[in-house]
Amino acid sequence: MKGAIQSFAWRAVQVLSSLSMLASLLQPVSSYGQNTKVSAPSEPSPKAINSSNRIIEEPDIKAELVFRFRTLFIWPNPASNSPENPWKIGVLGSNPYGEAFDRKIRARRKQKIYCEVVSGSRPEQLKGCQVVFIPRAESHDWAAIHREWDNKSVLLVGEQADFIEHGGAVSILIKEESPYLKISRHAVETAHLQFTGNLYHDRQIEIQ
Repeated sequence: MKGAIQSFAWRAVQVLSSLSMLASLLQPVSSYGQNTKVSAPSEPSPKAINSSNRIIEEPDIKAELVFRFRTLFIWPNPASNSPENPWKIGVLGSNPYGEAFDRKIRARRKQKIYCEVVSGSRPEQLKGCQVVFIPRAESHDWAAIHREWDNKSVLLVGEQADFIEHGGAVSILIKEESPYLKISRHAVETAHLQFTGNLYHDRQIEIQ
């Protein structure tokens, strides 16, 4: 039993290390290696993710990454970061990570980073979102998804292994107890977004 507990604790440390690694990518550098000014405030430090020393669960890992995409990608017209014009994340269908998202919103609000999560059963109900998260449990009407968001500056994020093959931009996976991102270069560029430069150089991120 003691060995199992130690093994589980070590996996949690590995997850924290991966999140710290991803946080280190948050640099305002464009995909062409040029300096780019980003007006959005920086994300909370990795220590804030586990400030209560609790074991981090998968919903918290995925919710944290969804929020951090705000600084891992560059939008042509980013939100102004104000209570009146917050960074908006949409969830298509049911929201299995609602409590995790709520915790992230509260943590960022303390640091004057204004975010909002909205849910909708149809794509047209999520207008104005910079990121749209499509949970694994949803049956996807890809024709409707593409009608609503093709050629718009919206980052489509899922958690299925084949998500980007269907036209999504980012799939958040858990691989060997650590977060792993699959990113579609075509979908990101079609959405008129840019990568931050170091996304190209990390083994936890696969760009196709």
